[in-house]
Amino acid sequence: KAQDLFGAINFYIEQKGFRVIVIAHDEKLMEEFGEMKEKLFGQEIEIHPLIEEAFNNFVDNIKDEDAKNFVNIHKVTIKFIFDQSKEKSLRILKHVIEDLSRVSKIIDKKYTINKEAMNYFLSLFVIFDIETRNNNLNKDDLTLRNRINSNRFFDAETNAPNIVKIEKKYSNIRALSTDIL
Repeated sequence: KAQDLFGAINFYIEQKGFRVIVIAHDEKLMEEFGEMKEKLFGQEIEIHPLIEEAFNNFVDNIKDEDAKNFVNIHKVTIKFIFDQSKEKSLRILKHVIEDLSRVSKIIDKKYTINKEAMNYFLSLFVIFDIETRNNNLNKDDLTLRNRINSNRFFDAETNAPNIVKIEKKYSNIRALSTDIL
């Protein structure tokens, strides 16, 4: 439990006089132990991932040159959606890039000519990839996509289906649209 962990940290700081470095997901820490955290830790340093550098590194590791070019051509869209997701996990960004490199191999080149449709498809793909990896969407949520009207009123955010919450999160992409099935 987190309370036991804080007790152990406090013991090492107060009783043993140790300097302790704790690496933690602060948002999760704050939910339960915000006040205790403020009393226990003398200094906090916030770390932000270097998205641009990580993106370039992940793309450089793609062996297939056509797949690498495909991801690079759509870099702006991928990074825009990733930024909108508020995701900080570079592991998820890596998975998205790897998934897109695999998808690029099965898309018929004649479809890549329509830039608007390709941008829409890639936006949806990246959104659904990120959100399923974060367990915010599942197969049933995606099945609901074609049966829910995005304008339908929901009493509270908690009552809204996950796919509706996702559409609100990515306000510039119509996740409930049936334009692409």
